[in-house]
Amino acid sequence: MAKAGAQVVLISGYDGGTGAAPRTSIHHAGLPWELGLAETHQTLIQNDLRSRVVVETDGKLMSGRDVAIACMLGAEEFGFATAPLVTMGCVMMRVCNLDTCPVGVASQNPELRRRFRGKPEYVVNFMRFIAQELREHMARLGVRTVDELVGRTDLLRVRERAVNERAATVDLSAILGNPYIGEGYKTHFDPADIYDFGLEKTVDQSVLLARMGAALKKGQKKRLPLSVTSTDRAMGTMFGSGITRAHGEGLEEDTFIVHCAGGGGQSFGAFIPRGLTLELEGDSNDYFGKGLSGGKLVAVVDSGLAKGTFLDAGGKDVVIVGGGDTGNDCVGTAIRHGCRSVVQLEMLPKPPDVRGEDNPWPQWPRVCKTDYGQEEAAALFGADPRRCQSTVKECRVDESGALCSIVTVRLEPKEQDGRRIMAEVSGSEEELPCQLLLIAAGFLGPEDYTADVFGVERDSRSNAATAAGGYATGVDKVFAAGDMRRGQSLVVWAIAEGRAAAREVDEYLMGYSGLA
Repeated sequence: MAKAGAQVVLISGYDGGTGAAPRTSIHHAGLPWELGLAETHQTLIQNDLRSRVVVETDGKLMSGRDVAIACMLGAEEFGFATAPLVTMGCVMMRVCNLDTCPVGVASQNPELRRRFRGKPEYVVNFMRFIAQELREHMARLGVRTVDELVGRTDLLRVRERAVNERAATVDLSAILGNPYIGEGYKTHFDPADIYDFGLEKTVDQSVLLARMGAALKKGQKKRLPLSVTSTDRAMGTMFGSGITRAHGEGLEEDTFIVHCAGGGGQSFGAFIPRGLTLELEGDSNDYFGKGLSGGKLVAVVDSGLAKGTFLDAGGKDVVIVGGGDTGNDCVGTAIRHGCRSVVQLEMLPKPPDVRGEDNPWPQWPRVCKTDYGQEEAAALFGADPRRCQSTVKECRVDESGALCSIVTVRLEPKEQDGRRIMAEVSGSEEELPCQLLLIAAGFLGPEDYTADVFGVERDSRSNAATAAGGYATGVDKVFAAGDMRRGQSLVVWAIAEGRAAAREVDEYLMGYSGLA
């Protein structure tokens, strides 16, 4: 996040939480902020990024002592919620979400709201106590400013007498033994090192505000043609903030019209207020119109694309082979083009509608999910377009050579050579009309050649076989990780396995590794 320009990194501990959260979630989920804070602070210093970022922490900070410890572990800003709530009268009934707060803190019920007795001065007074206690701790430590206290783990010590035998076994050396203290690294935020986003180069500042700034101040109508590309992210957002800043609730609709041609970047027209209209002739990335706040967005197909020069599902019987997000998007796109019918074929059996006993929370739920594409198809054509345990066996063409239909076949799971495969069901063929066939097949396993070229053995799932708990294959100097070793999995697994495999390669080559 710091490399990408984040200005504040928040480390939130498990002790806090909203009053609507179950007690077990607040007290038995997550980790203490002390762990995440110390690691974040040290990692940022190690990568020479600490001076770019303000580090904040929260999670049941209740006293000036808590703030002092957080500061010494690396925080510069501190979040308070529970304690200020209590000063305002909260009695921690944990019914915030039920609109039955007995002291009127978290309720819109007028009868309960009358019971609220909190005043802003109570919170101000509480924060004065926090600040005073923090100053007292800093004075005892011989520190004048918060900046001088940031990261000073050398001022912390472990209690000589642990509260119990188990607590005595806790090793705090990784938290308290910051190896970067006194090594010339910057150890707290420095405004001079703040990340330069180059906002002056954005379309909003270099074009919109430059060419329509005078009209913006007066609220005069103006129209502007503009070419955009996918790198122009959050186009119109800064100009929209100028409207709000100068004219409050916005202006008359269509006061400013910007006709954009090309490719709209991510978050095109995000948060724009009333008075600004963005017309986009072309296409756009995700978060189009995110948080729209009264403005107007108009998107039309690029008029430079004549019909027949792009893939068109209009008036056709569409068959999609494959599931997942890509298959769902194909269904939705076919409907928007005006397809005559749509069928989605998936090879695997339909997942259950509810979790199985072998798939408890917090595991990823292996259940049947219906996304927007399937919902729209069901609403339009009367049925879910998916046909599970099916695939295409044959494509047929008409006299002109154009695709006219496909032959599908049912599949059933079978064991073959210790592997689970989907085998054809004899006599289950069915012909479907089809003038457009889309392939949305996902990852089914490593390609054969990737293992064969190195002579690597494979397991029963066709993945590269490695030593138990390790990444070395049976071939000397050849290691495997991620999907090659695990099969289809989330990208976080690829990241974790890539690091672990790199560590094992280090140990193989050098006998040690500096990777954590």
